Amino acid sequence: MNRNEIQHEYNTNMETLFGFYFKWFRLAGVPLKLNKKSKLYNLYSTIMLLNAYSVVITISVDMFLHFDDLERIMENSRVIVPASSSLWVHMCIRFQKKALERMMHLASAFKYEDPQIRTPADNSFRMTALLTAIKPASLKVLAVSLGYHTFYIIIRLVAREDRPLAINAYYGIDTSNSPFYEIINLSQFLMTTVCFPLFFGSTSLYVYVVTIACSQLEKLKAAILNINQKRDMDANFYQEKEERQIQVPQEMFRHTQEHLNDCIRHHQQILELMNALEESASTILVCHFLLILGGTCFAAFSFVMSFGNPLNMAQSMLVYGSFMLQLYAYCWFGSELTRLAESVRDAAWSCDWVGLPLFIQRPLVFIIAVANKEFTLTAGKFVPVSRTTMLNVINQTVSYVMFLMQVRNREETV
Repeated sequence: MNRNEIQHEYNTNMETLFGFYFKWFRLAGVPLKLNKKSKLYNLYSTIMLLNAYSVVITISVDMFLHFDDLERIMENSRVIVPASSSLWVHMCIRFQKKALERMMHLASAFKYEDPQIRTPADNSFRMTALLTAIKPASLKVLAVSLGYHTFYIIIRLVAREDRPLAINAYYGIDTSNSPFYEIINLSQFLMTTVCFPLFFGSTSLYVYVVTIACSQLEKLKAAILNINQKRDMDANFYQEKEERQIQVPQEMFRHTQEHLNDCIRHHQQILELMNALEESASTILVCHFLLILGGTCFAAFSFVMSFGNPLNMAQSMLVYGSFMLQLYAYCWFGSELTRLAESVRDAAWSCDWVGLPLFIQRPLVFIIAVANKEFTLTAGKFVPVSRTTMLNVINQTVSYVMFLMQVRNREETV
């Protein structure tokens, strides 16, 4: 392939893999690419993001002004915590856009023409099969969550006669009068159209890139396990040559050596992508883990304190469920990446490499040595993104809910 064909294939891969996310984040006012945007789009992005930040500030001010009203604090916290999670994504993308672009460039550099990717034959290509399901599943989750929240807002506005805002906020004016009432409610709704896509879009992008890395590790593992077959083909080739009385001792393992060299190059590409993922995601994850822990506790506390108020309980369930979904996505896929990275070492070790020529043993030993260095995605370089972390967070929140329910029951019996 010439340079133009390679560049065309690369651009096609980039658009096929990440075009969905480019459009998703552009609609939220947060472009992922560094290239220039039109003045009209820059104006749209500035207005949407300034509106989102200003709405969160007014909600926070309202919470501090009503610090003696526990129910109001819980209502505001159910919005502030997930909104802060979304706006943190915006801040990270703004200051880490080069790292994100590098990660997407590395993911686009792989070859995706292998038919195994389109029709996985068995369970060994499980993560590969998930690639096509992630984007539609993300859209469904966003639609259900945003629809759920919109329905909650409609019920809240219709059920009360005192013309409340969709979200408690302080503006320093009488917000029940028109047109301020309509303008503020529209402003708050626009804030949700920014925060919801950022919240679920960042999680979906993380899952998608991790799944790409996992699918490439599955391909690499299958290629390494295929070495025995390659070696048998080389042995047959040598036998035919020997029958013709042609001495070619080095050609006996020529195909195996070429195959191993390809595996080493592929492994290095995957490791480069994994390191780029760690670099770009670590900062986002550290704040998200703190917000997940705090958000689930706030939601659990709010749920317990809202018994008898179906509207508040419904919103608490949405917040808790969203954070739990995000936590599960981060930790389950992070654990799968670690597991598959280790499986490459096991696959190389399982090859019958003892007794083979040194020029065949060296590549296998090199793969084993590199894969033997455990890779674990981290949040802030110190919290492992794994199932163990997920279970610890869930145990803490469940214990907190049980404790609050006991305290509430004691207060009711007194």
